[in-house]
Amino acid sequence: VQHSEKMVNRMFLLFVFLKAAFALVLVARETENYCTVDDDTRLNTRQDCISNDDCLPFDDCSLNGFCFNNTRFFKMGCPCENHDDCPEACYTGRNNPSCGPWLF
Repeated sequence: VQHSEKMVNRMFLLFVFLKAAFALVLVARETENYCTVDDDTRLNTRQDCISNDDCLPFDDCSLNGFCFNNTRFFKMGCPCENHDDCPEACYTGRNNPSCGPWLF
């Protein structure tokens, strides 16, 4: 009985470790450097869809029937100096100014 408990505990720890490692890989893929690529490359996710399964990872199927990714579209988190560096707003009041959507 003790042996099987140890095996279950080890399997659980392995599962937790693998899940954390997979999450790090997903974060690394999500944060690919879309800040410095041209707009055509950055916005290459607009394909037709019926559900999220039809879209690339991290994209969602919008109500309009095409895949969309807010972070890439608005260059959220990308460094900027002024609004011309961003599709919409440059939040210059931050310690590290970055792009994002207009909030009003």
